Amino acid sequence: MTFVDRLRRPATVRLILLTAGFFGWAAFAALTSQMYRNTPPGAGFDLELLISGGRHVAAGTSPYDPAMLAGRSVDIADLFYSYPPIVAQLFSMFAFLPSVAIFGVAVAIASVAAVLVGREVATVFGSEAIGRATVLPLAAFLPFWFPYAVGMLFGNVDIFFPALYGLVLLALVKSPGAARSERWVVAGGLALGVASVIKLHPAVLGLWLLARGLVERRRGDDLRRVGPLTLPRSWRIAAVSMVAVAIALGPSVAIGGVQPWLDYVSVLRAGASVDLLDARNIGPAVQVVMLLGLGPSAVGPVQVATLAVALIVTVVVAFRVDDPLESLAWAAAASFIVLPVTWFHHFAALIPFGIAALARGATLVARARQRLWILLVATFGITMIGFAQPPTWLLVPVVIAAARISRLPASDVPEPRPSPIAVERQPSA
Repeated sequence: MTFVDRLRRPATVRLILLTAGFFGWAAFAALTSQMYRNTPPGAGFDLELLISGGRHVAAGTSPYDPAMLAGRSVDIADLFYSYPPIVAQLFSMFAFLPSVAIFGVAVAIASVAAVLVGREVATVFGSEAIGRATVLPLAAFLPFWFPYAVGMLFGNVDIFFPALYGLVLLALVKSPGAARSERWVVAGGLALGVASVIKLHPAVLGLWLLARGLVERRRGDDLRRVGPLTLPRSWRIAAVSMVAVAIALGPSVAIGGVQPWLDYVSVLRAGASVDLLDARNIGPAVQVVMLLGLGPSAVGPVQVATLAVALIVTVVVAFRVDDPLESLAWAAAASFIVLPVTWFHHFAALIPFGIAALARGATLVARARQRLWILLVATFGITMIGFAQPPTWLLVPVVIAAARISRLPASDVPEPRPSPIAVERQPSA
């Protein structure tokens, strides 16, 4: 039996995945342990900002730096709490726990959520068997997907975004028209609301939903009565997200008052004067300014143009790109650039779109499946070669291409031409 034949056996593939997953997670654990022993710790520092903000709230003080509240300018590399006050208020409930314990629980919850949502995405776009077969590879290769691995090392909340963005995708395509699908509408709306409250940029998906709802309403797709209104599916998801944001803001103001939110506005104002010119910031506006040798003052005008392009693209693809997977993938990519800072770990949110493309493409002919797997290998190569550098943006066209290829009907993908010998052996009429 050849090595290729052995690779086709499920037991061999399972052993390879288990081995890769063991070494991947062991390497992550060893690296995290080593970085935590540094002074100051080199791991979990993003999460430590949230924990510190929670401890300040628990002590009755503001989670924000007093110097920033006074209007002092900060450097992009400085570590400071800049999230909405509701995040610190949430962390105040368990900020008494050791930071390492909170870090471990957060990484575990985010990883399990990514795998579970990934399985559901693969089931919806493929089949139940494909969904089950997705669990082990996804769990094994998460530490090798560098945007996600970096997010885990930093303890950044972006590690929850593969699950949150995946839930929005599921809300769009999960059994349209079925009564049970409304649970996914609620789940997707809640996911978008949570993501938008934690970080502002996912709200771009809400703009996509509003524009997409106009298309669905014109077609009469999956319209449902909600009180006095008849709403298409996308609008129902957007409505749930708005309600979720309102529900989250109510207790926040009731518990902490209005002052924390006024402080948040002051922090955003202070952040507007930050020098964003940093090689690690791969936001298009910053990279263009650095490429042209312009000064920090040029970032603002270029970012305004970038924001306008991102919002226009989001609306256009909602109207023009019929496939919900590809269209929402465009919007997800646009959400990375509406703010002037784009970090490498933001691209972890593309995971569910890649899974959906692979699962949907499983029914294609061999040549098309090979193209999808080549694109999958390319994504890992891009994250390694373009680590925290502008080439990381190549992930976007690769994911878009995978979504487009996976949608091709089998009849549109040419089968390999038969060999002359096979033709000669065909019986004549």
